[in-house]
Amino acid sequence: MQNSSESVLKRYGRAFFYGIPGLKSLYLRWVFGRKGVHQFEGWGMTTDAIPPWGPDGDSLVQEFLQVHAEMLEKVKNGTFRITQFEHMGKDTLQFLEELKWRHYNVYWTARYAGAAVGKSFVESGVCDGLTVFFALRALKNSHTAYLYDAWEGMVDKYLLGSEKKHLGDYAYLSLETTKKNLDGLNTVYVKGFIPDTFKLQKSPNDVVWLHIDLNASLPTADTLKEFFDRMPAGGVILFDDYGGQAYRDTKRAVDAFFIGKPGILLPLPTGQAIFFKR
Repeated sequence: MQNSSESVLKRYGRAFFYGIPGLKSLYLRWVFGRKGVHQFEGWGMTTDAIPPWGPDGDSLVQEFLQVHAEMLEKVKNGTFRITQFEHMGKDTLQFLEELKWRHYNVYWTARYAGAAVGKSFVESGVCDGLTVFFALRALKNSHTAYLYDAWEGMVDKYLLGSEKKHLGDYAYLSLETTKKNLDGLNTVYVKGFIPDTFKLQKSPNDVVWLHIDLNASLPTADTLKEFFDRMPAGGVILFDDYGGQAYRDTKRAVDAFFIGKPGILLPLPTGQAIFFKR
């Protein structure tokens, strides 16, 4: 585990070298070539494997790095506010680095889903809009994202007994903050609790990318029931909580839903999981 001073030096060293033509490649090869140093430390994940954005990354990786840098700049200049991190007492810029592999998976799955027939994204559990920002930017805002969230605290009605500890979580969220964060992107907002909100507005029929981050098993299952049959072959479902220690009931609900369904589920070491529909 690197200490905090090394992490700060690493971050500022990267920023310095990235800004000088020709030195970026040398810097990356130095970072990823050192022995005994973890190549990535993120939210619940530490690995010595070279991450996708290593020195030999392809064009998709380079585009992802540009969007990641764009997000860092937005946070710095105040045009994207991540209230979730503020509530957790996190250093927002450092935490974005820790989430980098998760956001790469978001970017990659959105790009993959873009090849399927359809122009709609869906996210259930939007928070401040951080995840869907990466997804829409992956396809240069060519798709429309339908965003479902209560933007208020979690309530008893939609939680199992084992999930009651999450009562009141996310009460600090604001729809207006999310709208400001995602200004200029193709978005449709549906405010309220799942599954009630599915009755308020007709759901899109051409969903090629679905992201579920609800921290609760019942609305996760309701979201799958609502959208799975609306997805074409080649569509992708990305789960945020699948491997989380605190969300075992969500994993059970997802596993039960996919029994006999056409596709394959890939759990990831980040705690996420990807379902590829066939």
